[in-house]
Amino acid sequence: MDDAVFIIPAGFESPKAEVYLQIMAAFKAKGIKPCPVNIVWKRTTLTENLNQFLKQFEKSKVKGFYLFGFSFGAYLAFVASAKITPKAQILCSLSPYFKEDLSLLKNSWRKVIGKNRLEDIQKNYSFDELVKKVTCKTILIAGDEEGDKLERRVFDAYKKLSSQKELVVIKGAKHDIRQKEYLEKIKEVIASL
Repeated sequence: MDDAVFIIPAGFESPKAEVYLQIMAAFKAKGIKPCPVNIVWKRTTLTENLNQFLKQFEKSKVKGFYLFGFSFGAYLAFVASAKITPKAQILCSLSPYFKEDLSLLKNSWRKVIGKNRLEDIQKNYSFDELVKKVTCKTILIAGDEEGDKLERRVFDAYKKLSSQKELVVIKGAKHDIRQKEYLEKIKEVIASL
């Protein structure tokens, strides 16, 4: 296996969860070595989370690689792809937490991510600036029942990416990587790489 894939789980999830083990198996079957990424989410900012990932990436010394992430994991993969250049990235349910999204967030969503993380996003994470630096093939996957904020972020990302891109919308899927339809579609996308 010459290529590797860095698998970044959703916020507050472990890459050892069963769903991520199934995703790793799909990559292995494709001849791509899975590298699960451990992120300490609690009481951290996105900049700290990004640095955690970049340290793991640098330590691995891989040549050809892919990025895979779900939700906040997709967010981190996208931000990282503006700094490092994967062969391709698979972004599942890209979180709507960029600077441009903040004014649209419900108060309950703001509370969940916390004051420090919000300040960090406002200062450092403009989607419109980051998207200009992404040059790799990007496959965006989302369910058609994830809600308007997430849907807006995914479609906006697809529209603004100038690199090779693909949009996969899963009928009947919610914001749940464990949902049968969602997981099956991910496996299909991996098999098509």
